[in-house]
Amino acid sequence: MKTIGKITDEEIERARNVRISDIIGVENRRQNICCPFPNHNDSTPSFLLDQDNGYHCFGCGKHGNNAIDFCLELDQSSNFVDAVEFLCSNY
Repeated sequence: MKTIGKITDEEIERARNVRISDIIGVENRRQNICCPFPNHNDSTPSFLLDQDNGYHCFGCGKHGNNAIDFCLELDQSSNFVDAVEFLCSNY
């Protein structure tokens, strides 16, 4: 078992596979919603989740491929290890 800092490969994989829809509380992953990222006052739905757990905001242009990317973008003060620990302990 390989570790990065104080997290394991298994924890990274588990965190990566957390559904972004679960984090933001959206039942239908294919539903457009307003962007959840700071500094983007979105008044019309521009944020889209894809089937592979990726995301893209057509308003601010932010995008990523998994829940770790999403958490790092959402909480800009967070680092990789903190994001993995948060996801593993909450989802």
